[in-house]
Amino acid sequence: MSKHADYRIFDEQLDRLIAPFRERLAVHLCGLTGLANEEGRVIAAAAEEAFFARLSRRLNRVLILELNAARVEGRLAGATSGERWLDFFETAKTQAFWDYCFTEYPDLRARIDRLLRNQCEAVVEMATRWCADRPRIAAMLRSDTLVLTAVSLGEGDTHGGGRTVNILETDGGTIVYKPRSLAIDAALSEFVRWLATQVDGPLHIEIPQVMDRGEYGWAQFAGHEYAANDGECRQFYRGIGQLLALMRLLGGTDLHAENLIAHRNRPVLVDCETLFTPNVTPVPSGYGEAYDHCLELTRGGVLAIGLLPDRGQALGWRGVDMSGVGGLSGQQPTTRIPAIVDAGLDTARVEMVTAELPRTANHPSEEPAITLYWSDIVAQFKELSATLRALDREGVLQPNLDRFHDKQIRVVVRPTESYAEIERMLWHPAALAHPSEARQKAEALFAEMAENISYAPGDPVIIAGEAEELRHGDIPAFTTRSDYGALTGPNDTEWLPRQNLVALALDDWRKADLEAEANFIRATVVSAYVSDGHMHDGASVWIPSGDTDDLDRRRRSHAARIMAQIVANGHTAEDGTVAWIAPTLTPAGWSVSPLGADLYAGLSGLLLLTAAYSREVRAGRADPVADLENVMGRLDKSLGCMEERQLLEMQSAKHVRPPPVGGYAGVASQIWTLLTVGDIDARRRANGIERALKLVPLIEWGARTEESNDLLHGLAGAIYPLVQLADMSGNDHPLHVARALAEQLTRKSLVDGGRVSWPVPYAEGGLGGFSHGTTGIGWAMHKLHEATRDQRYRDLADGAFRFEDDLYDPVQRNWLDLRQIDGVTDSVAWCHGAVGIALARLDIEPSLHSERGRDMVQIALDAVFDRGLGWNHCICHGDFGAWDLVGNTEVQKATNLPMSAEAFCASLLTSLDVHGPTCGVVRNAFLPGLFTGHGGVAYQLLRMHPDCDLPSALMLGRRR
Repeated sequence: MSKHADYRIFDEQLDRLIAPFRERLAVHLCGLTGLANEEGRVIAAAAEEAFFARLSRRLNRVLILELNAARVEGRLAGATSGERWLDFFETAKTQAFWDYCFTEYPDLRARIDRLLRNQCEAVVEMATRWCADRPRIAAMLRSDTLVLTAVSLGEGDTHGGGRTVNILETDGGTIVYKPRSLAIDAALSEFVRWLATQVDGPLHIEIPQVMDRGEYGWAQFAGHEYAANDGECRQFYRGIGQLLALMRLLGGTDLHAENLIAHRNRPVLVDCETLFTPNVTPVPSGYGEAYDHCLELTRGGVLAIGLLPDRGQALGWRGVDMSGVGGLSGQQPTTRIPAIVDAGLDTARVEMVTAELPRTANHPSEEPAITLYWSDIVAQFKELSATLRALDREGVLQPNLDRFHDKQIRVVVRPTESYAEIERMLWHPAALAHPSEARQKAEALFAEMAENISYAPGDPVIIAGEAEELRHGDIPAFTTRSDYGALTGPNDTEWLPRQNLVALALDDWRKADLEAEANFIRATVVSAYVSDGHMHDGASVWIPSGDTDDLDRRRRSHAARIMAQIVANGHTAEDGTVAWIAPTLTPAGWSVSPLGADLYAGLSGLLLLTAAYSREVRAGRADPVADLENVMGRLDKSLGCMEERQLLEMQSAKHVRPPPVGGYAGVASQIWTLLTVGDIDARRRANGIERALKLVPLIEWGARTEESNDLLHGLAGAIYPLVQLADMSGNDHPLHVARALAEQLTRKSLVDGGRVSWPVPYAEGGLGGFSHGTTGIGWAMHKLHEATRDQRYRDLADGAFRFEDDLYDPVQRNWLDLRQIDGVTDSVAWCHGAVGIALARLDIEPSLHSERGRDMVQIALDAVFDRGLGWNHCICHGDFGAWDLVGNTEVQKATNLPMSAEAFCASLLTSLDVHGPTCGVVRNAFLPGLFTGHGGVAYQLLRMHPDCDLPSALMLGRRR
């Protein structure tokens, strides 16, 4: 057998459990009036497949555990591992084996019986309805007669006693059976047809034809078909924009990839039961009222619909983009799935193995370049929203919403992936052996979730019902009538107040700032990609021959304009805090959300920027910006709230994931910011050191579970800020923590000859580059060696640099980028490429006294001027990041530059004159962040003044 076996290897053993239900189902199907014998056999065969699939997922771990117990206890016969496997394989077919299991796992028999009985009854119910509705379905498919030829059971989650969406193929066409009312689908279809008569151009939206039969219904099957050409592809994405506008009006949510089918030039919405989702005020975050206000804006509106790219945060789904528009090929993380390893041997076991996510049917082409069509999405959202607003002013919109009254809808109160994880836990052998304890643990997790998720019920009776449904194989479902609002959950429990959800959705839409939501749409495209550093539309912003007139006036003007935009875009609150909504980088990827506490794209970066700008204004090197001092005070208070909340979470006994520890997007970045702001403004120094010292335990807490090794989020990134804190505070503890992190990294290192590297999820043998790669980790080790003189750290650093040396490709005249994204073999940017590698060398060897140091920097400079300019202006992977290298005085002395530092600055300023600050994937979106946004451009503009001594944020530097 293969090393990673198919999960369906125990069908023969499970057959003993399934056989009674298979026989019972056959009897029921034979007795159905109007069901031909062959049709009954088709349904029975599909049901049997579903029985085996559902039991395999739940019982394989039990079987593997019993195999290993028998091996350890010497109960298996056979001279070889394979023979002992066969002995167990035969034993597990017997009734005696299952009787033993039912003793070891007390309620296993009852749970299996209920699961299979529910599914059996659901299949009979579907077959009965098929027979009764056959004439109506034939008319719907425009066929004289229908003969059932194939059935696919279990399309999607099971709800309400084993009921699932099923696909039925007939000689007259394909039909979809849904075990719920389709009245809401019919109403939406009618509304779209009416709306099509009110707009100037075509609506590129399709809702499948449905037949509502009360408690269930039949829907037209929507097949996936790629667009025929670019024109159809563009029409598809215009339809996405229109669908966003429509769903924003109707309070639609949960429109993920599986609920959307691409059919030529139209997105087809195949499941629309989650309309009119109530907008529940989020649980206070502890990060301040401004953050909570922004959180409410992002939890509702267009970002709540589910169509726009976003990255999952939950365990098992971290980094996965399941959105209706996203999930692009090559831009999804690999996932971990359970597989039976060494099947066929008595050492077989269940392990999590790496697997690719399956392709979905939501794209109009195999590899859509969605950045080319994103402006169409935004434009169509704005255009249809304006039309709907005009219809509302004319008084014709609200009467046409009456068709949605008294329709059954569903509300997703907890993430489906959370239900799936807890269900897996409840079917784990340990949970089956101790069912009461497992149920209590599940209920405790649900109760804890309710403290943080406003939709999630906290009523113990409801929670008990949810756990009970999961124990029997169902995902809990909460439904209501659109006029009623209170949700009916497991065991007929009720959750949320009674309210007219149609009226509430209309009122919320009327109050919405749709222009701001259009900006959210612009920003979300970054979440569709693993890294925005490799997305380039081909239009360069680099201007080789810049205007050299009035350089300082233009520098000041651009910096002031950016700062004014940052101030204007902030959301302030009465408690003295401030927040922004923009793309935020987490370990899972990019998400549009309120900015977090980090330096990279969050509030620490903005605090550094505002403190630096204020200092430069006082020095006469920058122009005053109205209200900047107020915003800086609010930033400081917001970060103080975040620090207090982080410490409270650490001290609590709850299941809270620690924040990342890294030096750019983690706790250590907050430490560096507090120290640097204190360095910039001496009045803040003592308070900054005191706050920084309080954050050190957060790094110790996070390091216990931190999986990342890199500078950005991971262990290595915390080392240098801790070294600086020990130096500035005179306290040795931060240095002890830095050493402990280095020891962790030592244990995780991969040593190959004289080379040292560290694994990353997408390059198990290690990755080059600075922010995510081995060069950055080596740099951190070198910094620790400078502080401790411990030769072990120097040896690790040298090994890391040798690893990077071996990645140098003389043909490319650059270091290879092992990510190999979209065929790109090398990178120039600070984050993954030549600029970061050269800046690390320059930081270690500031005078560039060695030939090796000069050569490395020259290689990087050649790559910058050959192909590293013009992508955008940000400091992470744009032209203002390259300025850190080109503008360095020692670099200008020791290398051959094709242009002077002054000419380089002139080109940068001219590019800003012509294009405006351009960062990110969508160039007209305003991004405040320091590393990937306009904030970093303003910071570098300040540093361009010859008398400015602000440190390099790219290198976590100290003032010159």
